[in-house]
Order: sequence, then structure tokens, then C-alpha cells
Amino acid sequence: MKPMELQKASEEPLQRANPLSLSQSFSDGLKRGLLSSGERPVLAMSSIGKVGRFGNQLLQYASLRILAKRVDARVECPDWAGKRLFGHCEPAVTSRLRPAIERWDAGESLFDRVPELIPYIEKLAGSGSSRIGSEALDCRLVNADLWGHFQWHTKRLIAEKEFVRSLFEPVPQLRSVLDEGLARLRSKGRTIVGLHIRRADFLSLPLLGFTFTIPFEWWEEWLDRIWRKHESPILFVCSDDLSGLANHFKRFAPVTSNDLGIRFPGLWRDLEYYIDFYLLSQCDVLGISNSTFGFVAAMLNTRAKLFARAHWDIEKRLVEFDPWNSPPLLYVGGDTPRVFKRFPEALRIEFETQGLRGWIKCLVLYPLAWVKIRSTRFYLAFQAQGFIGVVNSFFDRWPKPIK
Repeated sequence: MKPMELQKASEEPLQRANPLSLSQSFSDGLKRGLLSSGERPVLAMSSIGKVGRFGNQLLQYASLRILAKRVDARVECPDWAGKRLFGHCEPAVTSRLRPAIERWDAGESLFDRVPELIPYIEKLAGSGSSRIGSEALDCRLVNADLWGHFQWHTKRLIAEKEFVRSLFEPVPQLRSVLDEGLARLRSKGRTIVGLHIRRADFLSLPLLGFTFTIPFEWWEEWLDRIWRKHESPILFVCSDDLSGLANHFKRFAPVTSNDLGIRFPGLWRDLEYYIDFYLLSQCDVLGISNSTFGFVAAMLNTRAKLFARAHWDIEKRLVEFDPWNSPPLLYVGGDTPRVFKRFPEALRIEFETQGLRGWIKCLVLYPLAWVKIRSTRFYLAFQAQGFIGVVNSFFDRWPKPIK
């Protein structure tokens, strides 16, 4: 097997899910294989579709394709939603390659806070690993299996803006259905103001450093500030908790995708969440939760001039952003992001956004989440090194990942 290689590139310009799901085994269907010396280099992502939800999968796939493009590498990845939605047809992963595991340029990522993931992935791959940050975009990375969320600051990707957008065009069978629904939405007003409000899982995951849900009233205050600045505005709202919106936004007469009569053919019926994503990418003004679903829709949006998103700093509430010059997610810690909130920090955020009920809920859920993380660390340690690994994990003696 060829080792993973990292070579300096030429000067040519570069054109949430629950993160604990990494503890699942990705060895199903992965066969051992060797790359002959004259074979085309390979970049793989055996974990796509299992690490992060839809928005994050698009960031992962874009990173994989950009890195492969720079070295003319063959791309391999398992089945994921993008193959049906966008017509991608890369072969399944056929070789065990050296893992290239994500490292944040600043702050502590999941792999730093749950270091047992590193030897666990190495055991699955049957080889050692290397850590990569955004500097990989300036190097020639070949013969590697990429692991991570790859939420790179988008200023590092801007030279590849059009290439990234070209990767995520819906297949013709869906384009016609989607555009018919979009036309019905546009018939209701001249300026589509889109809102993506993620609530359901965010309210139950107070530990994670990017999960926070701002009150509906703050969204309505933002709409009040911008509404009259736009010609004949119409409000489009999507959420994982539409029932929770029933008593809000009534004076803006909101429209949802359910009102537009969009239905996918049978082969794509289980992917109808993409309807909301596509419509967000066509809005003229866009406000989003702190979620990669809305953020990547903003990256693909060529119409909107105003983008805003929820911020963990309660004094800021909603901040404007440039989707091609921003981090995809805002983590607590600011310039030194942290994948987990501290307990007092989580309690404060929940109290200020969800009131006493949210504070009490956090008081229960936060410790339970830590128990889940600790048990996951023990599981990974045992899988990687047996009972010795569990002991090392218990005393935090596991070797720290190389930065």
C-alpha cells in the first residue's frame, strides 16, 4: 500500500448531526487492497454519510473533490445522498488507505476532546494516521482516507467557488419539480425572505459548542428591521419543528414547502428535506440558524445580498455574514473555538434564550451528555486497545493527538 503523501503544491491558485456518530464502525464493505506503483493516486472518504448531517456532508464532499482535483486523484466514497441528488457516481471505497484526520487551525476539535477516536480509526484502517488542517489545500495530498467534518473557513475555498457550486446542481428529474415549486413561491411576492430555524435536536444537545436556539421573538425583531426595506417581501420558513412555529410569524404570512405542492418521484422520496435546502439557496434575503444546512445553502445562493445567522454571543443575537468569508459554524470560544460548552456557559446560554424551563432542561441534559461522551470514549478505547485502553482512557493517559 502506498503511504499517504503530502507534497508542496505549485503556485497555481485553488479554484450536525451528532459528532459522536464517529464511534460507529465504518468497516462494512471496505476491502483490503493495494495500490500498484503506477496506479493513479486515490483520495477517499469512507465516513461520508455517517459523520454529520446533510449540510456537513456537502462540506466534506466539496473538500474531498477540491483536494482530489489538485492532484488528479481518483475519488472513492460510499453511497450517500449526493449520489442520487446530484448524480455523482464515484466508486465505493476499495482500499484501506492511511487516515488523514482533521485538525482545526485553532481551538480543540472533536478528535482532540475525544482522543480515543484516533487509534480507533487507525485500527479500522490498519495503519497509522496523520492530522491535516486547512494547509492541506496548499499541498498535494494523495493516497489518504479523509476523516472529519471539514468545516474550513470559506475564505480558503473562495477560489473554488464556482467549482463547489457546480458539484451541487440537482439532477434533471428533480430540477423541473423544484423550479415549478420555486415559481409558485415567487408568484406570491417579489422578494423571498428565507428563514431556516433549527430547533429539535439543538434543544436537546446543550453540551455541543455550536448548538443554541434563539427565541422566535428575536427572529421577528430581525424581520421587522428588514421587512420594509424590500419590495413586496414574502416569508419562506423551513424548520425541523414546524409545529413549534404555529403561533409565530403570523403577521408575515409565512409560506412553507408544504404549501407549494412539491413532491419528489419515488426514487428520491426519502430525500425531500432537500426541497427546503434548494429553496433556501434561491432566496433573496436569508436568515439561518447556526447550522451547516443553512450555511451551505447560503454558499450556493447566487441571488441574496443579505445573509444573517444566530450567534452564541447573546448580545449580538443575529449577525450578518458573508458565506464565502466565514466559518461554517460559530462555536463558543470565538477565535479559539471549542467543540463542547462549559457547564456554566451552557446554563447561561439556555437561560438567556429559553428561560427557566430551558435552564432546568440543561441542568439535566448536560451531565447526561457527559456520561454518554465518557462511555463512548471507553468503548472506543476498548475497541482500539482492549482493557489497557479503557484504563488509559479512565486516567486520561491516552496519548494526545499530534497537532
